[in-house]
Amino acid sequence: MNQLNKIILNNFKFFRGQTVIDIDSKNLIIYGENGSGKSSIYWALYTFLHSVYKPDDSDIQKYFDPSNNQNLINSFIETGEESSIVVEFIDDSKTITQKTLSYRVVNTKAGDIVREAAHSSDFVNYRILSRLYDFSNREQIDLFSLFEREILMFIDFGSEVSPGVSNASDWWRFLKNGMQPRTAMHHPAYLDFQAKIQSFNTEMENYLYSIVQDANEYLQNKFKQRINIRFDYLPASYDVFIEGSTTRRNRKTLPPKIILTVDLIDSRSHTPPINLGRPQSFLNEAKLTAIALSIRFAIIDAKYLPDASKILVFDDLLVSLDMGNRDIVLEIILNEFPEYQIILMTHDRMFYELAKHKAKSIAGENWLYYEMYESIKDNILIPHIKRSDSYLEKAKANFHLKEFEITGNLLRKQAEKFTKELLPKRYHFSEEYAPRNLDGLIMQCIVFAKDSDINDTIFQDLDRHRKFVLNPASHDNMGIAQFTHEIENCIKTFDALDELKFQPVLKTGEKLEINLIGNDGLPYRWEIKLEDDALLLKWPTDESQLGPVKFAHKMFQDTIVKYEWKYTRQTLKAFYTKYHNKSNKAKSTDFWDEIIQSSSGNPIRTLKIF
Repeated sequence: MNQLNKIILNNFKFFRGQTVIDIDSKNLIIYGENGSGKSSIYWALYTFLHSVYKPDDSDIQKYFDPSNNQNLINSFIETGEESSIVVEFIDDSKTITQKTLSYRVVNTKAGDIVREAAHSSDFVNYRILSRLYDFSNREQIDLFSLFEREILMFIDFGSEVSPGVSNASDWWRFLKNGMQPRTAMHHPAYLDFQAKIQSFNTEMENYLYSIVQDANEYLQNKFKQRINIRFDYLPASYDVFIEGSTTRRNRKTLPPKIILTVDLIDSRSHTPPINLGRPQSFLNEAKLTAIALSIRFAIIDAKYLPDASKILVFDDLLVSLDMGNRDIVLEIILNEFPEYQIILMTHDRMFYELAKHKAKSIAGENWLYYEMYESIKDNILIPHIKRSDSYLEKAKANFHLKEFEITGNLLRKQAEKFTKELLPKRYHFSEEYAPRNLDGLIMQCIVFAKDSDINDTIFQDLDRHRKFVLNPASHDNMGIAQFTHEIENCIKTFDALDELKFQPVLKTGEKLEINLIGNDGLPYRWEIKLEDDALLLKWPTDESQLGPVKFAHKMFQDTIVKYEWKYTRQTLKAFYTKYHNKSNKAKSTDFWDEIIQSSSGNPIRTLKIF
C-alpha cells in the first residue's frame, strides 16, 4: 500500500519558492499560528487529490495559470517562475512514485494511486462541519447541497446513468440540467430520463440508509449522546406540475432534499424519543458538532478501500469545543482509523499539546510533530516550518553543545511535563489540596507505580536524578565530570520512560458490572460507577495494567441489595480478585474477561489497545 512520503509545494498560496514537507509515511500533527500557512497545506492536498474528479485538465491548470483569476499561485511570484504541487508516495517495498500538478504537467489521473487515495481519503475542517447545522431557526436542515459539494463524488452507485458512468456526482451532473431538449412525454428518451431520476433516488436512499446506523453508533457509543438521527429523503423530480396548476409542467430537475431529523432518547424511562424538529435551535454547539462528526466518520467508513492510500486531513475542526469534547474526538480519530495517515492541524497551542500527548501514548513512533510560524524573507511573508522538539530532545541538543545548565533546566521541564501527564489529577495535590512541586510529583509517581502493579525502579531512578540534576543549582558542589555523567544517566532514564505507554480507557462516569456465584450457590452482582478516569499502562515487555481508580460500588444478592454505594480507591483487578476468592471459582480469575462495560455489554478486555 502506498503512503504519503513528501509534499513539495512551489509558489503555491502562502508558500513562496519551494518547500519540502517530509512526512516519512507517518502521521502528522501541525501547530500553526493564524496566517502561518497551515491551511495552504490543507488546500494543496485537497486540490491534488480532487484533481482526479476534474473532467478536463484545464479545470486543474487554471489554479497554476497567472492569468486566471481562480489561480492559487503565491502573490509574489516573478515572471518566468512556476507554481506546482508535487506529492511523493512510497509503498511497502520502498518504491517511490511522484505525481505533479502544475500548468504544464497534470499526471494525477495516470494509474490508480491518486484516484484510489482520493476515493478513500477525506478533508474536514470547522467550516465543513458547521455547514451541517448552519441553518436559521425556522429552516429544516437540508444536507443535499453539502452532499453535492463534498460527498457525491465519493459514491459509486450499483447501476449506471450511461455506459461506464456510475459515480453519483457524474450522475447528478447529468440529471440536474434536465433533458436538452425535452422530448414528448411518451417518447422513449423521456421515459428513460424519468427512470434514471427514480434510480438516482433509490440509490441515494440506499446509501443514506447504509451510513445512518454507523453514524448513530458513533454518536451513542463514542460521543455518549442520547441522540438518534435519521435522514428523511425527499426525492428528486423532473418535469412535475407547477405549483397551483394541473396542466403546466416545470421542465426542470428539482434536487432532492436530505432532511436531518434528530430524536432525543430518554433511557431512564419508556417514553418514546422526542423529535426536536429544528435541532439547531435546541442543541448546543458541542452536540451539533458531535452529530456532524458522526455523520462524517460514517461517510469515511463507507469509502473504505482495503489497499488504497487512505489520508484524513483535519484543519481546526474543534475550535468551538471544550477540552472534554476535544478529548473524545481525539480518541476517536486516533483509535478508530489506524489504517489511515492522519494530518491534524490546529492554531490552538493547548489542543496541539493535548494531541501530541494522546498520539504519543497510542503510537508515538508513527507520528511527527511540526510547528509553523509566519516569517519574513526579502520583505516577503513566508511560512517557517520546524520539527517540534520535546524538552528532552532540546536537552539532548544542548548537552552535545556542553550547555549543561540549560540541559538541566530542560530536563527539569521534561520531568514536570511527564509526571503531570502520567499522574491522574488526584495525585497532583497534597492532602491539604496544595499543588505538589516536582519533588512531590516524582514521589507520587513511585506511589502510583506501586498502586498500579508496575515496576517502580525507573521512578526511583528519576527521584535520584531529581536530587543531582533536576533541582536548581544541584550541581554547584559537583565536579563537571560527575555532573556530566549524571546528566547522561538522567537522559537515559527519560529515554526509558518514553517507552511507557499510557492512556485513559475508562472515563469518569463509566458504569461496570461484575457477576459471580458465591460459595453458597447464590448469584452476586456488583454495580460500579467510576469517579476517576482509569489509566491503561504498558511497558514494551510487560502486560497491560489498569491503574488505580476511585469508584463507587453497590452489591446485590440476586435481586436483593446487600449494601448501598460504597467508595473505594484501588485497582479494578484487586477489587475483582477479592470477591472472586470468595466465589465458587466458576468464573475466570482474569478480571479483564469478567468485568463488563454496562453500556456495551463487552468485557473490558476490549480496552487492551496495547
